[in-house]
Amino acid sequence: MKRPRLQRILQTLSLGTFLGFLGFLSFRAAQGITPDVFLWLDPLGAAGAMLAARAVIPALLAGLAIIATGLFVGRFFCGHICPMGATLDLAQGALHIKRKKGAEPGPGARRIKYGLLAACLGSSALGVSLLYWLAPMPLATRFWGLVVLPVVRLGLDSGLGALRPLARALDWRALSFAVVPVPRFATMLFVALLFAGLFALARSAPRFWCRCLCPAGALLALFSGRPAWRRSVSPDCTGCGACIRTCPMGAIPEDPGATRFRECIACLRCVRVCPENAVDFRLLPRSAGAESFLPARREFLAAGLSGAGMAALALTGLDSPALKEGVAGTIVDPDRVRPPGALPEGDFLARCLRCGECMAACPTNTLQPAWLQAGVWGMFSPVAEARRGACDPDCAECGRVCPTGAVRPLPLSEKMWAKMGTAHVLRQKCLAWEWGKPCLVCKEVCPYGAIEMRRVDSSPVTVPFVLGNRCTGCGACESRCPVQAASAIQVEPMGALRLAEGSFEKAGRGMGLDIRRAVQTIRPTHGPAEGASPFDPAPGAPAGAAAPFDAAPQGPAPASFDPAPEAPSQSSPFDPPSK
Repeated sequence: MKRPRLQRILQTLSLGTFLGFLGFLSFRAAQGITPDVFLWLDPLGAAGAMLAARAVIPALLAGLAIIATGLFVGRFFCGHICPMGATLDLAQGALHIKRKKGAEPGPGARRIKYGLLAACLGSSALGVSLLYWLAPMPLATRFWGLVVLPVVRLGLDSGLGALRPLARALDWRALSFAVVPVPRFATMLFVALLFAGLFALARSAPRFWCRCLCPAGALLALFSGRPAWRRSVSPDCTGCGACIRTCPMGAIPEDPGATRFRECIACLRCVRVCPENAVDFRLLPRSAGAESFLPARREFLAAGLSGAGMAALALTGLDSPALKEGVAGTIVDPDRVRPPGALPEGDFLARCLRCGECMAACPTNTLQPAWLQAGVWGMFSPVAEARRGACDPDCAECGRVCPTGAVRPLPLSEKMWAKMGTAHVLRQKCLAWEWGKPCLVCKEVCPYGAIEMRRVDSSPVTVPFVLGNRCTGCGACESRCPVQAASAIQVEPMGALRLAEGSFEKAGRGMGLDIRRAVQTIRPTHGPAEGASPFDPAPGAPAGAAAPFDAAPQGPAPASFDPAPEAPSQSSPFDPPSK
């Protein structure tokens, strides 16, 4: 019976813990624990985020400590702890990806990771973060949290659905009504395809990502030139080459007695396969080094300047993160509504790793990864899409789980004042304003009493007005508006309150805000009658009057104008979104 390998044991424990944290986070069972501990350990995330933010982020000092471990154990972290490496190994084994004969990345390909490292640090030096494309821990978190876990939850929900007839027959009521909410995220397909490409690169070489592309691995390699605990080969070596063929990193050159220490991840496979037991890892042995694929100084500087150049383009572009809202000439996408407690935009983008933990933790599926709402440099950062779900006033998980403080952790009493934006009514779509229908949904679901119904001469029913000083931009009104397609009341980042420090309540009161939880019922009891179309004729209208959208008197009413699925129901706007 083969002994379990130390690497596999540690990788299993590491990946299992990583996924356990994500699972707890996804099911809101992570109260009292720190689910983002793996993100703290990312060497590139730590160095790049602190450099871009120009601040010491205490939690990320753990990542700097990981860099220092390179002096003692080389790239042990890459081979045993990193969830990204474990994911690649797991995919290669599970998918039976075989290496293509004769394929081997050349020295030029292996230097790419150093160029990417220099580019990341160069852009971070100017305050623009490119880490979200390349830092391994945020990438792994995004893949598992936003792509795999929703699929797992869908499978669990489907399984419950299959068991439901049996549960009803046996009168197991808890099981009969159990459901597993399935979150849905934008950019899922893109992330899935990105990882499919990384898995396919294993055809060229095992751990192609770690060998050639990972800038975090390059950062560790810079400190792993000759680690204290390293590979040693005794004179008993016969030069059979078994270790060379087995090494997943290509860290052993043609002479098996030498080692490329900057490439070695200390997986110990060379120790296990040696028929002469001539290979060992120990402290300060006499061992020979070999070519380490370090780029020339000029190449490294050129890559760093390229990153700085991209940062300069970002800072001078129309969607520059350095531009501030409210300043003349600044254009802000109306869909760029940030989570409550988000730092001012420039600081937010500098710190945000785009790991997706806030999105995975959001119980109402409100937070989504952005495409271009914040420009190219804000891709994958979290934005609130209220039409998908409203921000729960009794939840502040996004700030609690953020590993870098890009979203400030706030108590609920303070989070209430972290105004995300302001709702406004699109009168041409509103049932009350445009069609004279009695609808109070937005007023009744608003947890802050920011909607006021008033009488106006142009409508036979009361119509909604938004009280801007009471609106927090939570989006309860937008998420439950019964009209189809875009809501008739929408939240924009206008008036958003974003502070790097200090009290939101104090700043909000200084701005004239009057935010308070309303004593109200969030379950709508008015509005269009159940089962009736919101486009039915108004009360008091002549009998037989056509609905405003009827296509032709002689034809059937078009199905596209039936009430939307999210029409007023007996559910809370803070329930998980419907599937």
